[in-house]
Amino acid sequence: MLLAITADLPGSASPVEVWNRRVPMRHDDRTDDLQLDTEALAAWMGDRTTITPPLEASQISGGRSNLTYRVVDAEGRAFIVRRPPLGNLLPGAHDMSREHRVMHALADTPVPVPQMIGHCDDPDVIGAEFYAMSFVDGLILRTAEDAEAVEVGVRATATRSLAATMAAMHAVDPAEVGLGSHLKGQDYLARQLHVWRRQLDAQKGRELPDEEALHARLAANIPEQRAVSIVHGDYRLDNVVLHPDGTVAAVLDWELWTLGDPLADLAITMTYWADGDDPALAVIGRPTTAEGFGDRHAFRAAYEEAGGLAMPDDLVGYYLAFGVWRQAAILEGVYQRNLAGAYGEGAEGWRVFEDLVPTMLDRAAAFADEAGI
Repeated sequence: MLLAITADLPGSASPVEVWNRRVPMRHDDRTDDLQLDTEALAAWMGDRTTITPPLEASQISGGRSNLTYRVVDAEGRAFIVRRPPLGNLLPGAHDMSREHRVMHALADTPVPVPQMIGHCDDPDVIGAEFYAMSFVDGLILRTAEDAEAVEVGVRATATRSLAATMAAMHAVDPAEVGLGSHLKGQDYLARQLHVWRRQLDAQKGRELPDEEALHARLAANIPEQRAVSIVHGDYRLDNVVLHPDGTVAAVLDWELWTLGDPLADLAITMTYWADGDDPALAVIGRPTTAEGFGDRHAFRAAYEEAGGLAMPDDLVGYYLAFGVWRQAAILEGVYQRNLAGAYGEGAEGWRVFEDLVPTMLDRAAAFADEAGI
């Protein structure tokens, strides 16, 4: 998640000061003391965009995977820089070129994304591969408290706009924007089940027998894939920047994008769209529990009304089981990498995943039971 700043709030304070009063950064959500070499970064950026050194960089809270920095030059121009976490990374993980590539490709489509400045695969510049992009002013709603700070009508607009933006993303022809053939997007569920199980095995630190049993159930009952589209893979309210009226200003955090099943992408969003009676998913503060957003099925309906592919009622349970299992697998990886020190010292919020992952697996099993698999 990339932090954005509300740009239209009253008063004489700077946007950063206003944002910090409304939605304070939480120490447990950030990784301290991982500084950027701003002189080297300035030299690299100066060849690609207009900047006035010196640069100041501050790490942004929220993201639990790639490390994100807000960079400001001497004239107040703001940018975002993303780099991988520390430590030994799994093969294929945290590929900065992937995020840069998809946002660059979507620049002239109906999908709003930040303007790309460039990608650098030379680790000698700042110590790791990275990419830089424009900073998008707006609002990111991370918690129920954040959501309650805006009007109910803005929340309802956000639901409709997120759904319409997802439908627009799924309508983009990947080949037309240079992102590959539809043939590469087939068998998405099988590939995802394989990839995330492999990732779990590669960084296994504890036994999760419920995960293994659920994986087997999902793998044995994969439904036919109805379409191929660009799949964001982590599309949720706190991974977009909103305009003040609730419409989407930019879609962020593309590190999990691929070509695949749009209904699986929809389901992943639905699993994040936590209901008030859904404690396993609301533990880390889902904003959609606030009045006005509607439940996950309201989001599904808004997506379909915006032209998205309809999800058959008899497949909802399967897709939700897959979505929650996949979330649990990803969070278990984050938990294990934090245990290994990949994000530095100081941040402790990840420890909630020790109990949250098994709880989520229980929830996924309940969805599988509902699906009759």
